[in-house]
Amino acid sequence: MAVGSTRPCLFCGSVGVKLTKEHVYPRWLYRALKPPGIGDTVTGSWKGHEVRQMKGVDIRYGGVCSGCNNGWMHDLEHAFRSVMLPALTGEAALPGHALRLDKGVQQVVAAWGVKTWLLLELALEHMRHAAVRSDTVLTYLYRHHRPPDEVQVFLGVAPAPWESFSEFSTIGIPRSPKPVAALSLLTIGKLAFYFFVPEILAGSRSANPLQLGGDMTAALSQIWPYQVAEIRWPPAAVLSREAIKGVFL
Repeated sequence: MAVGSTRPCLFCGSVGVKLTKEHVYPRWLYRALKPPGIGDTVTGSWKGHEVRQMKGVDIRYGGVCSGCNNGWMHDLEHAFRSVMLPALTGEAALPGHALRLDKGVQQVVAAWGVKTWLLLELALEHMRHAAVRSDTVLTYLYRHHRPPDEVQVFLGVAPAPWESFSEFSTIGIPRSPKPVAALSLLTIGKLAFYFFVPEILAGSRSANPLQLGGDMTAALSQIWPYQVAEIRWPPAAVLSREAIKGVFL
């Protein structure tokens, strides 16, 4: 923990303030998911390579000021948890327990997902030797409490069998020589996020919006920018490992 740090806050850009070590996976999340028997393992990959498995989920990133950590980020955690806990544990996938997510909730879930994913990218950069860095997106989250409209967020169900607390994979589009966008899958418990972020490299040209195809269409619902006033979770189909491998490996 640093007091009067010369490093700016990752979100608000403040300099000379105390920077805290933000829990990428909040402690309430681990407590909620551990009892059902989901292993405390995080698996990550970049461009289909350098897959890492880490025991324990006490992953922190020390670049967030206490004002952000204890302010809007705290409020975002509370808003997300109050609605999506049944989805994370799988309770909402039981008959008669489906969730109905209106536009306001879709915005909260999208903001929480993007925030968590980008912090995870940065916190594990030393292990994966690469990370998606998007200062523009992080600053926008701070100012507006929602992702930019250019960022697409989809929501689905993590494929079974699923034994890890969390898994994530990220690729650049195109994969070579110079990506103009990032595509990432992040699962936490029974919940799956699918992110498409254009212009991940400075000076790159704009990428066209992502169009889902095949099995992905029925398995993922776009929540940002929202397409409909209300979506249902879980969606009609579950993501298959075959479909995931076809994209990320």
